[in-house]
Amino acid sequence: MSAGCSSLAEGSLLLLEHVNLNVASSSHARSFYIRGLGCCEDPFRAAKCKSLHCNVGAHCQFHTAGPEHESYIAEEGSQIWRGHLVLVYKTNKEVIQAANRLRDLASTDLKGTAMTVEDEDGVLRVTCPFGNKFILREATRHEAEGLDEKNGRRKGSEGSEPLGIASVVLPCPDGAAKEVADFYKSYLNMKTRVEGRKAIIEGGLAGCQTMEYHETQEMPAYTGDHMCMYISDFESVFNKCLDAGLVWVNPRFVHLDETRSWEDALKYKQFRFKSILGQDGRVIMEQEHEVRMVEHPSFPLGTCAEKP
Repeated sequence: MSAGCSSLAEGSLLLLEHVNLNVASSSHARSFYIRGLGCCEDPFRAAKCKSLHCNVGAHCQFHTAGPEHESYIAEEGSQIWRGHLVLVYKTNKEVIQAANRLRDLASTDLKGTAMTVEDEDGVLRVTCPFGNKFILREATRHEAEGLDEKNGRRKGSEGSEPLGIASVVLPCPDGAAKEVADFYKSYLNMKTRVEGRKAIIEGGLAGCQTMEYHETQEMPAYTGDHMCMYISDFESVFNKCLDAGLVWVNPRFVHLDETRSWEDALKYKQFRFKSILGQDGRVIMEQEHEVRMVEHPSFPLGTCAEKP
């Protein structure tokens, strides 16, 4: 690992890199993510991608395709993340500034949408114009360290106000938290723990990011959103997923990858799966994961992800 880089967390999860959400209006998405949250558009993707790519700090992104990018979205509508997404800022002052911008948008350009902004004990709870839920707060010391640009910076991300995505939170079926944690540990070699009715998967530089699954009695419908991550034990994880029949090709993204074999994985430097399995092999729930190796050309951490 290069000098100046933050230490790697235990387990294979190096980075929760992006969340992909279809949106019913790209202009509303641009207002919310860029003018409201303070993200900045990826200038290198703007001319050639089928979606708006917004940088969230030095390492993370949101990908939001609209009807003008893919026509079927006009009929199917926005994808709804079933839990919430946690964005962190360097200081509480920046959270307050984001709150002011978002409240202004909610009463002007985004008036009449699903957007809401609520402050609860210093934590800002925001619903975007399409119904997705966010928590905005000041970063902890570990989050600020791990998401710092010293660990690598994506070109064009210099104008982002948030430091990054600290956590992605999803529901899981009642009683399934332990099995979800066991799945990520067994198949993806990730560090996990269970706290009551929550499965928590830890990773990132300095342990700065988590995936969380919170038990619920009624599971919301899955609308096809996905999250992308980089891992260190790519070959081991791929082989486990392949042997279990988990490797999956999303027909929407065959222009990016069609990984069905190890040879394909080496070619595309990634694979996808969407089924989360219980101990008896049954499908607990679905959530698309885009899983990448560090050699992928979009990897933003560089030598900071090297094992010592």
